[in-house]
Amino acid sequence: MNLDEIISEMNLGGKIKDTRERKEILRTELAEFAGVSEGYIAEIENNERLPDYDTALLISEFLGLEVNLTWLKIMDDGGFL
Repeated sequence: MNLDEIISEMNLGGKIKDTRERKEILRTELAEFAGVSEGYIAEIENNERLPDYDTALLISEFLGLEVNLTWLKIMDDGGFL
């Protein structure tokens, strides 16, 4: 299984989107807090890309999600930063 398949199987973007929608947070609000574009958030939510380390932390903070340090380690090792 390659890294893209692992990311897709983990469905991190879907979990972010589900949490955002459940808390009735607009994508624009999340993007503004994280300092990124709404399109960037959409790509994350659609599992088209992983956020960089800092953006992942900001998204987690804003949505009240627990940060998975293993996931961030994979991002770092995979050259996504």
